[in-house]
Amino acid sequence: MPHADPLLVTVDPRLMPKVDPKIVAEQIHAWWVPVLIFLGALAVGVLVQLVINRGLKRWAAKSPWIGAHVIARSVRGVIFLWIAIVGLVFTLEYGARQYGAQLSDAYETVVWRGLKVLVVASVTIVLARLVSGFLRLHLARLSGPASSSIFAIVSTVIVYLIGVLFVLQTLEIPITPLIATMGVGGLAVALAAQDTLANLFAGIHILIAKHVRKGDYVRLDGENEGFVEDIGWRNTSFRSSANNLVVVPNSKLASSIITNCSLPESTLVVKLVIGVAYDSDLAKVEAVTLDVAKAVMTSEATSKGLEPAVRFHTFADSSILFDVSLPVHAFPAQGLVKHRFVMALTERYRREGIVIPYPVRTVQLSPELIAGMAIPPNAARPT
Repeated sequence: MPHADPLLVTVDPRLMPKVDPKIVAEQIHAWWVPVLIFLGALAVGVLVQLVINRGLKRWAAKSPWIGAHVIARSVRGVIFLWIAIVGLVFTLEYGARQYGAQLSDAYETVVWRGLKVLVVASVTIVLARLVSGFLRLHLARLSGPASSSIFAIVSTVIVYLIGVLFVLQTLEIPITPLIATMGVGGLAVALAAQDTLANLFAGIHILIAKHVRKGDYVRLDGENEGFVEDIGWRNTSFRSSANNLVVVPNSKLASSIITNCSLPESTLVVKLVIGVAYDSDLAKVEAVTLDVAKAVMTSEATSKGLEPAVRFHTFADSSILFDVSLPVHAFPAQGLVKHRFVMALTERYRREGIVIPYPVRTVQLSPELIAGMAIPPNAARPT
């Protein structure tokens, strides 16, 4: 006789609970209308979100207030979530009141806490976007045409941390021990991340001092130079004249010698040293040079309102030297202005007969000296 499998457990069907089809039908009848209401709320939320997004986009485009764009971006995607939450609350309340569709106490507690967490999270997202956006606008007014991201990032992190604390409070999780733990853990993290914190505080110092701003043309220790793309929480990025990205840690930037070619103003004067022959008509040289300089300033990106200047200053070995001052609106434009000016001036000097002499030195000897240096024909020549 075969032995029975000891792991096989048989259950008497008579001992299993019977499912009453009537009760199942009542539960389905109690819930199908609330579920349809919730699905309808989701559909309405999608439509309302699309309509509000388009309305806010038009309002931001027409409004003279620049903060309208911040508000339009802040509520994008969140209105649907709010309508879905309202639809779920109405579904639970209406279903329980009209159709007797009720959840167990455990499930109801989980659902209501989840709804509270969603509300707190959505409000936190909106507040973080608003704070970050308006802070960027404020920094743009204070420090130039573009703002830096470090303050926006720090403010966003602070808002999210406060939101997390509210979420924990909603879930009835005590936050006092957590704050104490974060204090001790923060000290350990500060010791372990000294370089990161040094870069962070260096970036904040750079922004507060306003010696370097986003959009400025900066030369760092005579090595790297370019436009400041962004001052982040760790690094500052530059876009060089070769269109390459140069990344410098904030701590190194704060301890370096920086030449900001955009401060106190972006306009600068480019000086070129030119020499003409001694027999040149200096009045004509000045007039011709100024005429060429004004023509170049009209055609190139030079500074408006300032005039070029010519100043003679040195009797050199083979020429009379003078400076030509060309006002340029920004540091990167000086190379092209010099290029155009040298080409135009050389061509004009050739037409006007003005000579730019080669750097040669002429030695004149007196007849007496020449006679003293003459060697008699019968004299023995050195070998």
